[in-house]
Amino acid sequence: MLSLLKADFYRMLKSKITIVSLILATIFPIFVALLYYAISKMPMEGSPEDIEAVSKMFTARAMIGSSFSFTNGIGIIIPIFGAIFVSSDLKNGTLRNKIVIGHDRKSIYLSHLITSIIYFLAIMIIYVSVMALVSCLIFGYGMDVNVKELAFVLIIGFSSYIFAATISTLFNILIDSTSVAIILTVACCLGLSLLCAILAMIEGDKYQGILYFVPLFANAVMGTTFVTSKLFIEGIISLALFSAINLALGMYIFVKKDLK
Repeated sequence: MLSLLKADFYRMLKSKITIVSLILATIFPIFVALLYYAISKMPMEGSPEDIEAVSKMFTARAMIGSSFSFTNGIGIIIPIFGAIFVSSDLKNGTLRNKIVIGHDRKSIYLSHLITSIIYFLAIMIIYVSVMALVSCLIFGYGMDVNVKELAFVLIIGFSSYIFAATISTLFNILIDSTSVAIILTVACCLGLSLLCAILAMIEGDKYQGILYFVPLFANAVMGTTFVTSKLFIEGIISLALFSAINLALGMYIFVKKDLK
């Protein structure tokens, strides 16, 4: 297992995809923050309530929460790059060679998953850090800093990308076509995010207990909603549960998979 991780990490560090990802993770949040700043300076029309609601978007707290969304640029780019990186093992025959020399399939799958998780998290840590710094300088935090609530946002956000890594690994190890795996990964992450955004419009407390358990629901709403303990706990349970399901399903199918 250790030798597999070393090989996968070395391949990741030497990959041009990683270099491009790091550059985008540094530059893109600056561009987004400046774009929001330009928008915030435009005249606003509407009722005082509408203007107040819109103005809440232009705070560092809102932008930190929104930076984890899979509907923005980086949220789509990371799964695509991650898919290309993982599927390269299938294309160049490295995956088959690992099995031939005696590596266990479960260890191979776990090595790919761990590498993907670290790749996803590393890119997002850089992206969110730059976004937080720039947006704080431009807008200010926007409210009294609630350390507990901010911690909830960060934990849910990064956990969401661990969940995305389990989806990416599942599709890219099991599907021979890189393009199909990319489409399925992006469609799953983006589709879930959009679905959760729609579900968030449902009014009434009686549905909240169910909605909070939908994967990525907490991620989809935390840019505009104060993250309560209930939303945090149920959101984390949901992400952990479905990540475990993806892991178990992917590992089971990969063990049975006939590699060509």
